[in-house]
Amino acid sequence: MHKFIFNFKITLYLIIITLLFTFCFFHNNQLMAGGLSSVDFNYINDHFGDRATGLGGAYTAISDDPSGAYYNPAGIVFAFDNQISLSVNSYKYKHIEFEKAVPGASYEQEISSFYPSFFGVVQTLGSIKLAFTIINMNHVSLDQDDYFSGLTINDEGTERQAAFNINYNINDNTLLGGISGAHFIGNSISIGISIYGFRRHIEEIQNTIFIVQYDNYTQYLINNNYTTQNIYGLLGKLGIQVMPSDTLSIGFSIGQGYVLNHDYESQITNEVVTVGGALSDSIEFTPNAKQDIDDDEMPLNLRLGIAWFPSKDFLLSIDLIADIGDKYYQNDVENTFNAAIGMEYFLTRSFPIRMGFFTNLANTPEVNASNGNEDMHVDLYGFSMSLSWQTKSSSITLAGFYQMGTGEAIISDFTPVQDVTLYTYSISLTGSAKY
Repeated sequence: MHKFIFNFKITLYLIIITLLFTFCFFHNNQLMAGGLSSVDFNYINDHFGDRATGLGGAYTAISDDPSGAYYNPAGIVFAFDNQISLSVNSYKYKHIEFEKAVPGASYEQEISSFYPSFFGVVQTLGSIKLAFTIINMNHVSLDQDDYFSGLTINDEGTERQAAFNINYNINDNTLLGGISGAHFIGNSISIGISIYGFRRHIEEIQNTIFIVQYDNYTQYLINNNYTTQNIYGLLGKLGIQVMPSDTLSIGFSIGQGYVLNHDYESQITNEVVTVGGALSDSIEFTPNAKQDIDDDEMPLNLRLGIAWFPSKDFLLSIDLIADIGDKYYQNDVENTFNAAIGMEYFLTRSFPIRMGFFTNLANTPEVNASNGNEDMHVDLYGFSMSLSWQTKSSSITLAGFYQMGTGEAIISDFTPVQDVTLYTYSISLTGSAKY
């Protein structure tokens, strides 16, 4: 009977700790259905293109360069010249802190990556403008080791000393590549379409050791979790752009993604090792559990933009962005409505400066303590800026954005609700040439 109670307590501790530190990347109710990366809690995790990034993504009514194929493909027909654009390198950093996630301490994650983020080209073919773009989006790379000592747990009225060690490695990346076309259907009205193929690859390795010190023995609770996912699909975008006057432009685009195939594979090992005492060790191993997921869904993306050009040196742009749907891959989400505003000003004809502000509201429900473990809910607010040096035939741009916000999550039983602080920033260097 003593051994049964002991094993039950060990299993309970293991479950609590595993839930605590896997929450950021796994949905509590869908461990076998697929991981939930931190990029899935908000939709606007990246901006693409030098000008669009500087304007905070308020680009739907402009879109007259290769990156416009993503925001509104109808805009690429307004590109006067053939153009090639290449984001040489991008650096992204994200910091997430869960306050009081463990007794007497907060749990923090630092996620960083350095990668090429965008390539695009616009080419004239008769009356049609064609574009080819490759986008490296939602790039997450985490390799982190943490050790928490001096913890105490209550074991049937007895305080036990405990320690916890976690090693995390995650790579989550979505790569889009596709072709776009646009043409005029009137003197000031254009229509365009983009078709992207995409692949999302997620690889997660989690190793945890929970150490509990008893009177005459030490117990090691070991969990090793390895999962990989490959998701393949198509993303279509349809856009229209209207210029009712020389100083005003209106753009609208609608986008929908479709998952064609989603493979999930996992390998899980749980082990209890006793040092000292008379209790026996145990091990549980789940080898290479494979699963094909066939009920993924993606939300409908709607963008409405207005751009005002009062002079050749100044531009003001506003976007309204809606993501409509109750599923994002396998995850339950809510509709989100965001906005972006951007400004461009030419200090000289060769030196434009751009600034933008944007919202990135959480697609998860607000946290309710009575529901147990819940997804992180953090509304983010961002600022962007870019500096360019350009000539008639080429330009180079340093662009970046910063987002921050506070919210809540329930990831453990140590406190009813964990306060969450999140900030992230990205810096990119982009070169483009006209020909």
